[in-house]
Amino acid sequence: MKKLILSALAAATFCTVRAQSNTLSLSQSGNGNNAPVTQKGSSNSGAITVAGDNNYSSFEQSGRSLSGAISVAGSRNSASMQTDHYLNETFIKQEGNDNTSLVFSTLRSDHNRLSFTQLGDGNRGYASASDHSDNNQITVTQNGNRNTGESYAFYHSTHNQISLSQTGDVNIGFAGASNSDRNQISLVQSGNNNNGFVGSYDGGSNSGIVSQTGDGNKAQLSQAGFYNSASVQQEGNGNTLKALDPAPGERIRIRYIGAVQQGSGNLLSLMQAGDGNALHFRQMGSGNALKLSQTGADNVTYLSQMGSGNTAAVTQGASF
Repeated sequence: MKKLILSALAAATFCTVRAQSNTLSLSQSGNGNNAPVTQKGSSNSGAITVAGDNNYSSFEQSGRSLSGAISVAGSRNSASMQTDHYLNETFIKQEGNDNTSLVFSTLRSDHNRLSFTQLGDGNRGYASASDHSDNNQITVTQNGNRNTGESYAFYHSTHNQISLSQTGDVNIGFAGASNSDRNQISLVQSGNNNNGFVGSYDGGSNSGIVSQTGDGNKAQLSQAGFYNSASVQQEGNGNTLKALDPAPGERIRIRYIGAVQQGSGNLLSLMQAGDGNALHFRQMGSGNALKLSQTGADNVTYLSQMGSGNTAAVTQGASF
């Protein structure tokens, strides 16, 4: 076992560690620091801690049973972490303003835990498990203002747990799964003027959850495939769950995003409590079910279920 401890003050740092069972600790304090770090092998652990402004931190781990973390306190920092192979744990925490994070696992990386937390305002984030990466946990947490968060599992990546949580105002979220199946996707936004989207395209057996608390929220959910289930709950004012277009004599080729479930055996349950809420919805296939409840004033519902064996229960509160 090797242990490496580095400390850098107002300096640029580059570090590469190879071999088996390494432990790395890097600390930076000051302005304009740069810290690219690479670990290769198995059973390695590493931590980068940065206090200051305008820092850039990069941490790449390749192997299995690895643990890596970046912690940044300051403003206008950016951080990226990459993990390869499987059974790895990756975490970024940023406290400050205008931070940017990137966390991802590469091709055929399985059983990894990818997460980052941003506390502050003006943050952007991204986390993903790419091509044929299975059984990963992808978590994005943002607390603050004007955050943008994305979480995705790409191309034939299955059995992943994807979650995005945003607390604050003017947040924009996505949470993905593209050409992937049997993923669990969750998006939670609490605050004002949030915009949420939960995807899951061209796969089957996916389930998606959207929950928004606040005013001016907009939620868009699309699932394509079979045995999909979706639960959307919005509490507040001016919430919208989108898409039901076009009308009579329509020839549509749906490329998703607005509130579509396409396939068989789908289920959607939506509850909106507040005023000015609207649902535009469409289910295509057979055996679909919808349960919709809107309570408040000036709610609008457009609903279309196409196929056989569909059921719908709709309740709308009185307008006043």
